[in-house]
Amino acid sequence: MVGLRTTGRGTREAEETRIGYRMLGLGFQVVSEVGAGLLGGWLLQWATGWRWGVVVGGAAGIVVGLYTLIRSAWKLNAGLEAEERRARATPSGSSSSESSP
Repeated sequence: MVGLRTTGRGTREAEETRIGYRMLGLGFQVVSEVGAGLLGGWLLQWATGWRWGVVVGGAAGIVVGLYTLIRSAWKLNAGLEAEERRARATPSGSSSSESSP
């Protein structure tokens, strides 16, 4: 990207932007999983005439979406905690890239 700083504060901002886009993508994924469950339930209801197809499909989509959301949040949190531990382990004065413009 043009104009993106890769040292000092710019690195932190770029990382926060990356995490924000990842969470946005995760939100779209959850919505699409619920929508796919509703669509599958509607198709089941249309094909068989079973009245509960949309309800069951929607519930299945919600369960799958929540499972994906929780699993991905745990992964993201574990990665952020590991990064924080690495940052704490590095002495603050040893990095020369942060002092350069």
